[in-house]
Amino acid sequence: MVYALAFVLISLVNRVNTNITWLIVRLRFTTLANGGFFRGGSGGATTALDLMLSIIGDDLGKEIAIAVSDLLIFDTERPGSTPQRQHVSAMIENQIPRLARAIKLMEQNIETPLSAAQIANQTFVSQRQLERDFKKVLGNSIAGYYSRLRIMFAQRLLTETGLSAKQIAMRAGYNSQASFNRSYKRILGKTPTDERKSLFNRG
Repeated sequence: MVYALAFVLISLVNRVNTNITWLIVRLRFTTLANGGFFRGGSGGATTALDLMLSIIGDDLGKEIAIAVSDLLIFDTERPGSTPQRQHVSAMIENQIPRLARAIKLMEQNIETPLSAAQIANQTFVSQRQLERDFKKVLGNSIAGYYSRLRIMFAQRLLTETGLSAKQIAMRAGYNSQASFNRSYKRILGKTPTDERKSLFNRG
């Protein structure tokens, strides 16, 4: 099970172009220091996962830790055409519930994005306070996090469906193909066309 977790984590870290050496070393030492990730007893697996996510959060940031948590716990049997995850990591739910509500709104409004003011209004908090929450917990602005969420959804459609780039741009809330391409390259370091080409090359 530990090796499976390590493989998933390494795959995710590779996706964001981060050096993985720290991850392998720290996972091994954390495993040894705690007698293995999954010891017997109530809550053992959850405690180990929390510890692992804490390490990732310290080294790579909370946004990556949350993404890892989502991938390990929730990202199963969800078709590529599904825009919203219908959940928010427990890490955020426990820290700032209003932030969790804001992220759920984003996940539920991918194709027709809400403005930052609309999100703040529907979470019953000022936009200024919500911006502070995003910066504090995720290290990103409301708009920045929302853009990344939409682009990650678009990446899933590009790699798991036969939809055209234009269709995917619209599904991700972009009215302009050029704007979609720019956002995709800024966030993922490659264009949607490059994404599709790499997929075909791997096949």
